[in-house]
Amino acid sequence: YFDLDLTANPYYLPEIGSSMAVRRAKPEDIEKIITDIYPYMGEKQEYDKQFIERVGDSNYECFITEKDGKLVSYLIVFKKANQSPLMKTPFKKKMITESDACLGSAFTVPDARGMWIIPHVLLTIIDYLQKESSALRILLIIHVDTPGCVGFYKRLGCKLIENAAPEGFFSSIFQK
Repeated sequence: YFDLDLTANPYYLPEIGSSMAVRRAKPEDIEKIITDIYPYMGEKQEYDKQFIERVGDSNYECFITEKDGKLVSYLIVFKKANQSPLMKTPFKKKMITESDACLGSAFTVPDARGMWIIPHVLLTIIDYLQKESSALRILLIIHVDTPGCVGFYKRLGCKLIENAAPEGFFSSIFQK
């Protein structure tokens, strides 16, 4: 589990060029997401479809990236962590405050990976949360299948949340 302080100044990145744009998805984008991104998604992304297909709900936003007229990525953000899938994890719930947002899943189509898309999406999300929400912190979970993300998110300023899981939770998993 990691967090990112939204009151600190975000990092800055070079421009991504005029052929790429990051924005919040709208209900009318759902069909294009299904057409452009779904064919590349695997079993791990099946869970995300329930959120993508309900873009426009009030507790979360889906940020999409368009490159050369095609959608190439999405990242889901929950404006209220206490109303997010984080609540179904072993995260110590007393550590979640009303002013916490939560990053959900992200996916980039294979041909667009390595183009610094997700850092640009995160900057867009930070700007959105700072201007249009009461969030002061973003919480996120790094899945064990993506250990490379740990260094990535640390470089972006995220900090490991010590003792976020109940005592002995992970050691009991590894003993099994």
